[in-house]
This record gives sequence, C-alpha cells and structure tokens, in this order.
Amino acid sequence: MKTIKKYWKTPLFSFGTLILCTSSIFLIRSFYNFHINIVIALIAFMLLTYGLLRRAVDSKERITHTFLLLTPFVALSILAFFQPIIIYAPGLIFAPVIGVLLGYLLTISTRTLARLIIVAMPLLIGFWVYVRFSDIWQDFMIYGTFSNGETIRECPDFTFFKDSVALDNDDFAGKTTVFFLWNTQCVYTPRYLPALKEKFVRFGDEEDIDFYMVNIPLPSDTVGSDLAYLARHDIAIENLTGPTIDELYKKFGPGGFPTAMVLDPKGDIVFWGSVTKIDRTLSR
Repeated sequence: MKTIKKYWKTPLFSFGTLILCTSSIFLIRSFYNFHINIVIALIAFMLLTYGLLRRAVDSKERITHTFLLLTPFVALSILAFFQPIIIYAPGLIFAPVIGVLLGYLLTISTRTLARLIIVAMPLLIGFWVYVRFSDIWQDFMIYGTFSNGETIRECPDFTFFKDSVALDNDDFAGKTTVFFLWNTQCVYTPRYLPALKEKFVRFGDEEDIDFYMVNIPLPSDTVGSDLAYLARHDIAIENLTGPTIDELYKKFGPGGFPTAMVLDPKGDIVFWGSVTKIDRTLSR
C-alpha cells in the first residue's frame, strides 16, 4: 500500500503532460506544428522526468519512476495496432519517450559537459526533424514510401473536369502529364507550392510535358473557392476538378494531399509522391 501511494501519481503526471503537449498541435495549425510539437514534447518530458527523479532516494526508485512515466506510451504503441494513430507517433510516442530517457540521463549524469549535451539534445533533434525527418515521415505517411516516388503501374480509368467538360485518360495520352492533386483544406499544401512552381518553370515550357492542378472538392468548398485559393498563392497552372476523395481512393488507393502523379505518354503512372522529387522522372 505504501508503494502504491508513493508511485500512483507518476503515470498520471505523464498522461497529463502528454495531453498538454498534444494540444500544441491545435494551437499551431501549420507545417511547423510537426516540428514544434516534437520539441515541446522532448523538453516537457525531459523536465518532468528530471523533476521527479532528482527527488528519488536511490537508483531503484529512479528506475521505477522512469518505467511508470513510460506506461502511457506502451499503451499507445499497442493501440496503434488497432487505431490509425501512427501518423501522430513522432510527437505522441517517439518524442515523449526520448524526453523521458533524456531526463533519466540528466539525473544520473555528473559531468557538466554531458549534462550540457543532454539539455541541448531537444533542440538538436528538433533541428534534424526540421531539415530531414519531417520530409521522410510525411512522405511515408502521405505516399506510403520512403523512396523517390518512381513507379511503373497501370493507371485506372479516371475522369477530371475542365469547367463542365469531362476529360478521361485518352485526353492526356501522347505526352508526359504532371497532375498535382490537392484540396483547399490541406495544411501541408502551401509548403509544396513553391516546389511546384519551380518544377513548372523548369519543365512547363517543354512541348511534351503538361502540368495540371487537380482540385479534389470537399463538402465545405463553395463555388470558386479553388480558384480563389490558387489566385491567393499566385498559381498559374491550369486547374481541373477531380472526383470526391472517396471516389479518388477507390480509383487510386488511399493516400494524402498534396500528391504529384505523373503519367507517361502511354498513360501509365510513372511517379506517385512528393512534387519535390519529380525532376528525375521528368528529365528522362
């Protein structure tokens, strides 16, 4: 009973801190919430762990607190097999666990240099997330691949619309065609628009390559909302209207936004992924 009284608050502290850290996602609705949420979780759990462990009387008590701090993330890791929460794992599971381990190391370290390195780790990890990991993780979650996006597969029959005119596979045959699939509510789309513009400037003048925006309409969209969005972001690429998201997934399989799809002149899909990676495909 005495042991339970001594430790019962520890997992509650961990769970409460996780809720506060996760709420930062909704306070910062932009591409950068991915990085900021990870840094916040790293720092918060490092400080929480250090604050609890520095009052521990021996190594056994420190280890017990550490394991209890990790219990919410063990539960979330198991839950990830049954619920679609894996997309949030970097900020929801990985960062807090690393923060707990850093807090433990900070508690047991006695050298000043080692402690300074540990304290700096959240910012160093955050920088790495910003310059590298975020792209790796987002490409994996959005496109289902860690690779460069190149593929060769038959394209299903589809219909896109230019105004009220229906366009199908045959209307895009004979040229390499780049489709940028997007919608008006995706918070990540603005980040990829500069890369799309750069590719359009580089390859758009070539006679055998065509670029199209393909807006996937949402129930909340109003008439002209897609064109207003493109005008606001200074996009001069011809815009088409695609099917609903459910219909798109039935045709091409589940995915995320924005997605670049490249068809070769025969109509096969030769690229499916981030628009930042289409150079090699279009240079062939």
